[in-house]
Formats: sequence, C-alpha cells, structure tokens
Amino acid sequence: MLCYECFSWQSPMAKLFSMKYLRWFGNMSYSYYLVHGLVIQAVIIIVNKYGWLQQIESFYIFIIFGIIVFFCSLIPAILLFLFIEKPYSINDTLLYLQCFFN
Repeated sequence: MLCYECFSWQSPMAKLFSMKYLRWFGNMSYSYYLVHGLVIQAVIIIVNKYGWLQQIESFYIFIIFGIIVFFCSLIPAILLFLFIEKPYSINDTLLYLQCFFN
C-alpha cells in the first residue's frame, strides 16, 4: 500500500518522498553506507579505550550513542558524496564518453 501511495503523483506520500532534501539524502545514502561502518568501529574503539563500555547498560545511553554515531557518520558521508561520488558519477562519465567518441 505504501508503494502504491508513493507512485501516485498526487498522494501526500509521493509529495513527502519527492521533497528536495529527502531526495538529496536518498542520493547520498550510498556514501553514508560506506562511511557508517568505519564510524561505528571508531566509536567502539574510543568507548573501549576510555572504559565507557561498562557504563552502557541503559537503553537511553545506547540511544544517545546511536544518535552520536548517526551525526558523526553524516558529516564524512556528505563530504564523500560532494567531493567524490557526485563529481565522478555515472552521468558525468557517460557525458564525457559521448563527447569523446562523437
């Protein structure tokens, strides 16, 4: 039902998912996917180094660390998307090849 709503051009869900900022985050999601594992590992190393792991018994502290990891992953993912993925995307490569071979 959700898919049907998203593909209907006039539905509220389609309007929501075609908002400029949500589409931009959708485009950079692969960069986020590449970066988030490294950030999680870095946070785990830092937490282990300072002995904070024993203090993470509360569900709320776990959620706070999740939010921290999310935002710490977001910044390098944005940089990766803007400076590497977007400039060297497949659309630019195809345009380059068309200009080169025509």
